[in-house]
Amino acid sequence: MAQDNVGGPEFTFDLSTTVSASDNYDLEVNPAGDTILSETRLGFGFESVGRTQTFRFNFSDNFRFGDGPGAPAEAGFEGINAALYYEKLWVNSRLVFDARLRTIDLTAALDDEDIENPALDRGTLQTTNISLGFQTGLTGPVGAEIFLSDVRRNYTDTTNPDLVDSRTLTGEAALLLRPDTVTEFRLGYGQSEYDAEDPQGTLRTTRELTFGAIRELDTITVISGEIGWKEIEEDWRNVAFDPEDERGLIASLSYMRELPSGDFGIDLSHDVTNAGQRTDLWISRAYDYPLGTFGVAVGVAKPENGDYEPVGRVTYDRVFNDQAFRLSLASEIVVTSDSAIQRNTTANVGYDYQISNVDSVGFSVSYAWIEGIGGAPVTDSTSASATAVYRRDLTEDWSVETGYTYRLRREEGTDEAESNTLFLTLQSSFNWRP
Repeated sequence: MAQDNVGGPEFTFDLSTTVSASDNYDLEVNPAGDTILSETRLGFGFESVGRTQTFRFNFSDNFRFGDGPGAPAEAGFEGINAALYYEKLWVNSRLVFDARLRTIDLTAALDDEDIENPALDRGTLQTTNISLGFQTGLTGPVGAEIFLSDVRRNYTDTTNPDLVDSRTLTGEAALLLRPDTVTEFRLGYGQSEYDAEDPQGTLRTTRELTFGAIRELDTITVISGEIGWKEIEEDWRNVAFDPEDERGLIASLSYMRELPSGDFGIDLSHDVTNAGQRTDLWISRAYDYPLGTFGVAVGVAKPENGDYEPVGRVTYDRVFNDQAFRLSLASEIVVTSDSAIQRNTTANVGYDYQISNVDSVGFSVSYAWIEGIGGAPVTDSTSASATAVYRRDLTEDWSVETGYTYRLRREEGTDEAESNTLFLTLQSSFNWRP
């Protein structure tokens, strides 16, 4: 098939060097001393975007050396970070391949995909995520979808016993029927295998069969629903007995309506988890403004054999003149991979001010509180951090930033751990189109 090149190939080269000094790099209750650390990140990227296919590749590594607790014993590279994405479009089909390898310092802020417990920890996390998806019948009356994934998480030098190496294999398939242009029916089956190197030697198999429908009531209103059956079988290979299997009916109902200033939604769901059944109700409202957005969602979660727990989320972003402000608050009930039921409460606030065309300042504060409310035991913990940074463009390609970060962690039954860090970063990014 002939292809029309839309974006053309583009190469990206990244270089950054950071020197930092911390009085408690590993965030220990009794720090062993100061740490001086140098980190140089080298990155390379390639992207080619065409009308019918997209290819992206990124590669980076971090060369580290230093002195003090938490610094590497010998100078060397921390670990590869790589990402490969390929998408191919045909007249009525779509193929997506995605592979990612990440090496992450757990003393830094983490994304949701990296860890289910947002409290800070020491050590390193390496994640490998490979997925393949294929869709056919994208616009026809009959369609099909297939999705396969392999996710691995490996921890080194951590202190939290709940952070264990694991692997999850997932396979999903679905048949779609579209009797008209505003209705879609979906029959799906999914199965996953979770294998963890925890003390119990957990091996968990999840099977799910669902039937759902989506209907556009009008140009601004969509209603969807799903019903099915879910089974979770769990084996403990290192102990003489196994936990009870979980199985039952699952269902969901969703209503979404676009409004002149945003949208309004209601979501009701009942699910089966490895910690029992749970029911969730969410009501959300989002506002779109010329200079920002505001969203709020409130609801209630009911874990099995637990109380009704209030949950909520608030997000706010605003850009005005030379300033930008962002806020996110959340308090949610989550079920972890080791069958703990916990409340995760997080708050993040950020502010940036553009002093001139070449320099700016930024401030950010983050907070996380973990509280166990059922299931497997959870160590309650609190963590917080605050950062102030000054940035300046030296040339069109080079910039420098310097700042200060304060971190705090408190776990149930232990004293507070605090750290103060000063850092200086010189960085550059070059783009080239052949």
